[in-house]
Amino acid sequence: MSLSFRQGSSVSLWPRVATVTHRELPIAYVGLEQRAELVELALGRARAAAPSAALRAALGAHLEERAGVPDDPWVATRWRELDESYASSLPGFAAAASIEIELAERLLVCRRLFAAPRQARVTLPASVARRALILSQGSPGRIYIEDDVDGLALLLGRSARVTVAQSDDTWRQWLGCEVERAGCAAAVSLAGGVTFGGAFDLALVQASGPAETHAALSRALAATRSGGLVAVAIRSPADESFWPLVEGSGLELVAYHRDCDHAVVPGGFVIDGGADLALFRRPADVRLAAVGDAPGLRQAAEPYLVLDFESLAVSRLDRAALARFADLVAATSSRPEAMRANERHGVRETLCWYDEAGFGFSAELRRDREHLQIALLPFDGALEYAVLFAVYHALADEQTRMQPSRTRRGPEGRIL
Repeated sequence: MSLSFRQGSSVSLWPRVATVTHRELPIAYVGLEQRAELVELALGRARAAAPSAALRAALGAHLEERAGVPDDPWVATRWRELDESYASSLPGFAAAASIEIELAERLLVCRRLFAAPRQARVTLPASVARRALILSQGSPGRIYIEDDVDGLALLLGRSARVTVAQSDDTWRQWLGCEVERAGCAAAVSLAGGVTFGGAFDLALVQASGPAETHAALSRALAATRSGGLVAVAIRSPADESFWPLVEGSGLELVAYHRDCDHAVVPGGFVIDGGADLALFRRPADVRLAAVGDAPGLRQAAEPYLVLDFESLAVSRLDRAALARFADLVAATSSRPEAMRANERHGVRETLCWYDEAGFGFSAELRRDREHLQIALLPFDGALEYAVLFAVYHALADEQTRMQPSRTRRGPEGRIL
């Protein structure tokens, strides 16, 4: 017997702190000085030595003495129910991809470690399986992936050689452990940085802000051979700036898949509104416009995003609800809090929050309707994830529903 995490506890690493959450326990906060030890414990690599007294004190009831790492039945059931709900929108898909879904589900159910994402998000098992099947079409021999945070490479590695460039050391450690457990090191390799050379048949990158997307596309083009495929995951609001960047580039769109993946928040929550997946054929000569020259980018330079939540947990909507939510955002955001204003107007309560770099949001809570609306302006992906995490862990329960946040622009212009 040894000390390990309680069934259902999840570790989330943020730039300035780590949080440990469980549906029945208060959130535990762990400082940066214990981060390395916390990661080892979450990855299951520190069982020979007991956690330090400082870490035990910080984690409290999130630790328990037991043998092995049994699955939490509640968490497993919760992920499975959510997965079946979203996969049912594609008739016959769950049966056709049952092997891939089972592999991806195992990765999600067993994981304890999460980290604030750069661009890629951890997704539901059916979403991992769907991307794997799409990207496997045409039997690419060599595949390049930037930031695999949910084990996609392990599924693709069953039929191809996959190289993964992880921008975050936590994700690199997590994927390395999973590759070792699966015994597929010969098929899946982890690169410390970007791999160039034009040797790959397919490259997968993420769209985000204009400059970041331009850089990601440039790396994908450098990695792929002429005639190969460049796949791009596009989540709202990155769609507003993505399509102007590739217009006139020479990249040939060969497939476009809507709502291809649905991201999750640790604790059994899903972010409604999946990312799209666009696949382009790479010609010998590609001409990406400079960010400042791409048409339409001026209007998309400062995108915004509105998040809507219904059926919040009534038991959590006390008078301190928005303050508790703001405290969690302040702890998990990339930058320190600079401004907070919380006011009540009859049945409405508002919150305005901004960080030191000028990124923030305004929120309106209606307790009588169990409804919360948040507008992020200007948009920042890291802050969006911190806000989503804070909503689900400070104000929500398993009945809470997020209004879909889908892309509004596609290859032929406006979708909605």
